[in-house]
Amino acid sequence: MKINIKSRTAIAPLPILVVGSYDKNGKANAMTAAWGGVFNDNQVIITLAKDHLTTQNILENKAFSLAYVDDAHVAEADYLGLVSGKDIDKLSKVGFHTSNGSSVNAPIIDELPVSIECKVHDILTPDEETVVFIGDVLNILADEEILIDGRPSLDRLRLASYDTFNHSYRVVGSSIGKAYNVGKKYIK
Repeated sequence: MKINIKSRTAIAPLPILVVGSYDKNGKANAMTAAWGGVFNDNQVIITLAKDHLTTQNILENKAFSLAYVDDAHVAEADYLGLVSGKDIDKLSKVGFHTSNGSSVNAPIIDELPVSIECKVHDILTPDEETVVFIGDVLNILADEEILIDGRPSLDRLRLASYDTFNHSYRVVGSSIGKAYNVGKKYIK
């Protein structure tokens, strides 16, 4: 029997995404965003508070990067979500280095294994405190050692995710079947 539990946002697994941006002087900044993911085939969506430095940077440059977090960098990613870039150089504090994006005006965090370069496609403001960015994916960069046949391997990546039910971080597990294939047994 199912039991009613408190209503809350609960999509799992939820990727831990580090959003990279440049300020108006070209200084790199990054923050961890819990609310983000796929919007459609070639677009992503992220939801940020209006007062974040990252939000202001993205509004200024109309570009951002999203980096996947692996299990080796969870503490650094957690820190990037705890403090404001208005007060401290967060990237230096955790030992992260950046490179310029190849497709957009946004930093790529060298230590994180996969980065998505995005150009702002649309901006939504559902309320006075929130800004939603829909970004066109222009390029994806991945560390060579996590690739198999030119595609990121989640086994090699050890992708970290956020558990919204228990406020903890987890590692995405093993493959349990081939997509668009295992259900074919029900097709007559």
